[in-house]
Amino acid sequence: MGTTVGVWHGVRTDHGANPPTWDWNGRVNGLPEAAVEDLEIFKDGTLVLLRAGIASRGVWELRLDVTTLQPLT
Repeated sequence: MGTTVGVWHGVRTDHGANPPTWDWNGRVNGLPEAAVEDLEIFKDGTLVLLRAGIASRGVWELRLDVTTLQPLT
């Protein structure tokens, strides 16, 4: 989900008749603290990228096809 302060990844857990719960984690890794205008998943072979259009700052990308990334600040 793109918000006014970045990108978040949510995992939904269903509990039968009870309401579901969500566990949210920020996807920062170099993303500036700015409004996210658009999100897209880009796939090319085995390469998978999350692309976010950032208000007045261009495009940010995060690889989703690898489990370990060098943290960026």
